Amino acid sequence: VASTAAQEGARLGAAEDGNPATAQARTLDVLRSGLGSVGDGFGVTASESEESATIKASGGYPLIIPWLGSQTISIDSQAEMRKEGFRSGP
Repeated sequence: VASTAAQEGARLGAAEDGNPATAQARTLDVLRSGLGSVGDGFGVTASESEESATIKASGGYPLIIPWLGSQTISIDSQAEMRKEGFRSGP
């Protein structure tokens, strides 16, 4: 879910009319859709350069294993997409 969310956010950020704010919002939306309230605990950063849009998502997912008790696994995901649009050149 975290990988898909980062990819979807980066894709939206790389669109011709995309920006980091919309990319970050889309990533959080996909996290919440896939992980429920756990998605609210993820930190998402969006950045862009002249050529690409990058999303980083990180957080924890609780696991309940009867013989080990409650554990949280760390999840980190990053996606980068090349920006869309016309580029003049040779």
